[in-house]
Amino acid sequence: MTKIVPTIGRIVYFTLAAWQAEQINKRRDDAARCIDYHRWKSNGAQVHIGNRVEADQVVPAMIVAVWGNTPESAVNLKVILDGTDDYWVTSTSVEDERADGDGNPIHTPGRYHWMPYQIGQAAKHAKSE
Repeated sequence: MTKIVPTIGRIVYFTLAAWQAEQINKRRDDAARCIDYHRWKSNGAQVHIGNRVEADQVVPAMIVAVWGNTPESAVNLKVILDGTDDYWVTSTSVEDERADGDGNPIHTPGRYHWMPYQIGQAAKHAKSE
């Protein structure tokens, strides 16, 4: 596969680790318990409301910082959740390519991977050079 150098603003897929899913769900459960207070207070505070997430769930994320200029460089991500909030991931890197016996990709919790479209575009670009 053609290696892609991460850059700010790119959308990638992120695989949630169990502890990250627990953090997100806890924030949302806490907000739900206090929703009447948040509605009454109406002070503009971020209220974490949305659908539950699970370990190993793949979600979109935007690269917001890059620590280097190689394909293996660490990045910070804003994970885009199905709700009013997002989730900040710091200093993660691209997952190693792995597949099961049928050739299906195995995703690594806590790491990101490129979308098929981006992989295809990188391969086209590499051929034209």
